[in-house]
Amino acid sequence: MKSIARVAAALIAAFLLSSTSLFGQGFPREAFSAPKVNPDNSVSFSVYAPSANEVSVNIMSKNHPMKKDAEGTWTITVPSVKHGFQGYTISIDGVGVLNPVGGIFSGYGRHLNAVEIPEDGCEDFYIQDIPHGTVTTIRFLSDVAKEWREALVYTPYGYASSKKKYPVLYLQHGGGEDQTGWFSQGLAVNILDNAIAAGKAVPMIVVCANGNVPGGTQYTWEGTEKFRQELLENVIPAIERNFRVKTDRKGRALAGLSMGGGQSFYAGLRNPDVFGSVGVFSAGLFSGFGRESEVDFETEIPGMISDTKEFNKNLDVFMMSCGEEDERITNTTKKVAEMKAAGVNVIWKTYPGDHEWQVWRKSFRDFIHLLFR
Repeated sequence: MKSIARVAAALIAAFLLSSTSLFGQGFPREAFSAPKVNPDNSVSFSVYAPSANEVSVNIMSKNHPMKKDAEGTWTITVPSVKHGFQGYTISIDGVGVLNPVGGIFSGYGRHLNAVEIPEDGCEDFYIQDIPHGTVTTIRFLSDVAKEWREALVYTPYGYASSKKKYPVLYLQHGGGEDQTGWFSQGLAVNILDNAIAAGKAVPMIVVCANGNVPGGTQYTWEGTEKFRQELLENVIPAIERNFRVKTDRKGRALAGLSMGGGQSFYAGLRNPDVFGSVGVFSAGLFSGFGRESEVDFETEIPGMISDTKEFNKNLDVFMMSCGEEDERITNTTKKVAEMKAAGVNVIWKTYPGDHEWQVWRKSFRDFIHLLFR
């Protein structure tokens, strides 16, 4: 135990020293500015680093060297930044740093900065002058992870003053993310508020739990088993103890993006007694992991093909989606065609974009419009 403590102390000390060198000695918080999104969708970046020899910003997988003026301020305006949530990294003399005033998010297995580029027709992704719901954090003891875990819970406007029970959507993030993803990067709270206020969605509770459950690969039925176990045995009971929710299958839905889409595919479709609706967005289980030739629906979801009538009867909504530039689109399209040829009632939607939040936001918006009718 003492050796572990010494290692931990050394790591913390190293982190503090590196942080001081970047933000304390020459690069204080005041040296950074929030990126400016311009009307033409270009983005302007600025960093005051007079002692630096090289500063750059990497956005949309392309590195852009910045130019220094006589005062020591490095600037650049990057043209034609794509709509939606776009992560970026600032590098000072070869060292990547977080912009402390640039919006910090969790994604791709790390913290990152990002800018938001609004898209025409997606005004309902952003906050409006309407009644707003509330997000709270609950903690529950996981029998699977053997630790206390957290979930974020959205309750719609009017929940506190109401006595009725609400349907619940369990909404899962992607790989390298956590339970905060949908409510921060995904703007799911805004989308929910706007859809409910406009009468396009039924007032519902939405739960975002951490899908990174120890011991699971998350891309096969066996790999998602621990996630399914924690969801059914710990997450759902915690929600039903602490919130006024409907507890029948028609009052529960499960959906997710990428890794969370695979989790929803298996845990949702294999448990029709628990979930009445399932959404699978940009799931990697059909392609991208060398599995496109291995996915046999009857093996993965018994009864989907052999008893399609019963399968369809058990689902109120079954929706799948993918970005049109996503490498997963070709094989996912083929698999959806197989489902439809067998008589499976699957709603298939594609959207402009790659494996990215603008695709998942649109998927989520369309999915909640269909739920709990």
